[in-house]
Amino acid sequence: MKQLDRYIVQHIFGFTAVVGLGLITIQALVAFVAQLDEVGRGGFSYSDLFLYTILQLPAGIYVMLPIMGMIGTLMGLGALASSSELTAMRASGVS
Repeated sequence: MKQLDRYIVQHIFGFTAVVGLGLITIQALVAFVAQLDEVGRGGFSYSDLFLYTILQLPAGIYVMLPIMGMIGTLMGLGALASSSELTAMRASGVS
């Protein structure tokens, strides 16, 4: 893999990680708040609610992975385009 390819992939993965962290945080917060009314019923405590929320995260990541990838890619390439790095790459002869 060429150095420019690694540079572009690094930007895309970096922005995808930031977007993923944000979306997963929002999803976990919504799941936590949605189940707050169940605390105290049948021995369901706050620690159980926290554990339930943590155990639901992999399913949320699986569902949101395509969205994270798309938004991260658009943001990464947008950041490169806004600083004219993509234009410079094209002008130097990189396809």
